[in-house]
Amino acid sequence: MKRRSARPHFLRLSTPLFVCGAAVGLLAPHPARAQVINQYFPALGSGVGGWDKDLTRQQALAAYQPPGLSLGGFQLDGEAGEAVGFDSNVDGLPGGARSAMIDTSGSLDLHSRWSRHQLNAAFTVDDTRFPSRSAQDRTTWTAQAGGIVDFGHDRLGLSYSHLSLVQMPTDLGAAASRERIPYQVDQGALSYTLTTHTRWTLIPGVDLRHYSFSDTDLPVNPVTRGGGALLNDQSYRDRLVGQESLAARYDLTDTNALVVVARGTQIRYDHDLPGIPGRDSNGFAVLAGIDLHGRGAFEGRALVGYQERDFTQSAYATIRAPIAQVELAWLPTRLTTVSANITNGIEDGAFESVVGFTATTATLRVQHEYARNITLGAHVDVQKGSYPATPAVLAGTVLTQPRTDQKSYGGGIDMTWLINRHLRLDAAYTAANQNAIDTTRFTTHTVLIRLRCLL
Repeated sequence: MKRRSARPHFLRLSTPLFVCGAAVGLLAPHPARAQVINQYFPALGSGVGGWDKDLTRQQALAAYQPPGLSLGGFQLDGEAGEAVGFDSNVDGLPGGARSAMIDTSGSLDLHSRWSRHQLNAAFTVDDTRFPSRSAQDRTTWTAQAGGIVDFGHDRLGLSYSHLSLVQMPTDLGAAASRERIPYQVDQGALSYTLTTHTRWTLIPGVDLRHYSFSDTDLPVNPVTRGGGALLNDQSYRDRLVGQESLAARYDLTDTNALVVVARGTQIRYDHDLPGIPGRDSNGFAVLAGIDLHGRGAFEGRALVGYQERDFTQSAYATIRAPIAQVELAWLPTRLTTVSANITNGIEDGAFESVVGFTATTATLRVQHEYARNITLGAHVDVQKGSYPATPAVLAGTVLTQPRTDQKSYGGGIDMTWLINRHLRLDAAYTAANQNAIDTTRFTTHTVLIRLRCLL
């Protein structure tokens, strides 16, 4: 039997939907989200080290395609953007300050154009200023590098990422602090895609991530944890997360496949807090689903399964939850795309005494190509964090927290205008009704207009 291709089609959606999808993400200043944005890491069960082509460049018509810069066997793409807008609640808390905002962003993407093997590197930076609330000014940046070595039909993938981000109260699992909390993530990953003489492809992988949180400089919101004072020293959240996985892919056709993923997780905290049981844990997840990547009206991937986290200290109850990663797109016409993105799983919390919770996110988006160079979009999203109560050993102490939920309901509209090969104009309005942990609900409105210049 003929040996099958070693390049599985694990989804990186490339439908017209995402022409301005990245821009929309930049236009939303602090939507509710899990602690680390999953967009920086590979999808479950996929290999690492590859390069995902900039979707704005990929989808632009030939007349508006940014040329980039050719450097021998490499291609350099770049982008710089400047945006102005308004945020009705910069703090992300009830009664938070409102302010105009000025956002400056940039990115560089270098990748090889070889017939075999790959090398790539990327850098992004985003600086946001609030003239009426300078305490919330922030600068975030990311750096990523990766590569693939081809061994016949097999391939070895390597990647490294450094993320310098901030956490806001509306992020799922975050503390209700009046100041953003900076944190760093260093991630290294290794995978090997092993093809067989059958329809099966196996992808074992290892992923290591270290989280490091900076101290807060301002007083914490007194409503947090029923009046308890959150530690300004956030180093108690520093931890190393190790994951080993094995994905098996069974090709139904050249573009569609069944996928099964098994993953183990070990979490080890750098520091223990006096009087609080250690928070180290071990866990596993098993998922199964389908990967559709053909040329039909539907494409995407859907994996669902079971996840469990067991703590080394008996004071903490085992957390069990469904786990899901769903990214689906439907193209009812050549000009319109409807997409759905759903995730569910166990995340890590910001509290000394609640170390894990279940996070659920769901987004439905519609995008329409109004003209050859103008796209219009709209989306709605729902996000929920479900937090267990603190262990019985801490009952009656300042660390006591009852079982609680954090919810966000939001949506928005957006537009992208491809002016020419080098210029883009994005505009977006978003609204969200949400709450931070242990706060009342509040509504945030955001308007932003961004001009981008592409290399």
